[in-house]
Formats: sequence, structure tokens, C-alpha cells
Amino acid sequence: MAYTYPVMSLSDEFYFFPRASHAIQYLNCLDSLDKQKIKQDISYIRALKQNLERLNTKQMDLETRIDWQLLRQSMAGFLREFQQVEIWQSDPNLYLKIIIIGIEQIVNKLSMIKTDIREELTSRIKQIPRLLNEARLNLRKSHFFIKKQQFK
Repeated sequence: MAYTYPVMSLSDEFYFFPRASHAIQYLNCLDSLDKQKIKQDISYIRALKQNLERLNTKQMDLETRIDWQLLRQSMAGFLREFQQVEIWQSDPNLYLKIIIIGIEQIVNKLSMIKTDIREELTSRIKQIPRLLNEARLNLRKSHFFIKKQQFK
């Protein structure tokens, strides 16, 4: 998840997304919202959540139970937004937020770690057309675009 969705994995702005601090390793990448990959990720997270729910929590210490509950809630949030709401097919702002926050993460987070951020910044900027193309393909069924067509 951190590799496919590094921007959302690092930002509190995407409240529905599981946090993955090791996404900082992928600051040269921009999230991919490829339809097939999203469907695979939904199936994967749904299966993980089912396995997680089968665990016997009575034998867990308090800290582990808290982590278990937070992980379950995080997975439920992802499934709600990506499977039920289908935010990636209905909200054009998602793509814009990924781009803006993705650039901001490099400027703010990475500049604290190293002085030369040009390589990562350039890499993310070069991936913006790919993400916008994914938006174009994914948002065809969006209520936003359907309503816009009605005014023509």
C-alpha cells in the first residue's frame, strides 16, 4: 500500500487511508489509481480484514488489541471509500489533492532530511500526467461529469 499509494499513506488528509510510515521511502513516486490495481487492492484488503477478524483478541495484551482495532478500522475506511463509495471514480478532488499534497510532502518532509530534493520532486512532477490520465479514465462515470454533460 505504501508503494502504490505513498502520498495517501503519509498524509492525514486522507483519513480513510491506512497509515504506512515506510511510505517515506517512496517520495519519488506518486500514487497510482489504476482501475485494475485498485480492484486487486480492494480484494487484498478485504481478505486481510477477514483474516484479522478471525484472530482471538482475548489472548492479546491491551496494546496489541488497540493496534488490532486501529488496523481493522483503517481497513474498513479504505474499503468504505474505495469499494462502496468508489471515491476514485466519483471525486475529481481526490486526484488534485494527491498531486498537491504529494508535492508538499517533498518540499516539507524531505527537505528536513536532505538538502537536494530535485530528484524526488522531478520524479513526482513527471508522474502527474499519468495520474491525470487515470483520473480521466476513472471519472467517466462520475456524477460530476454526468451533471456537466446535462448542461450542454
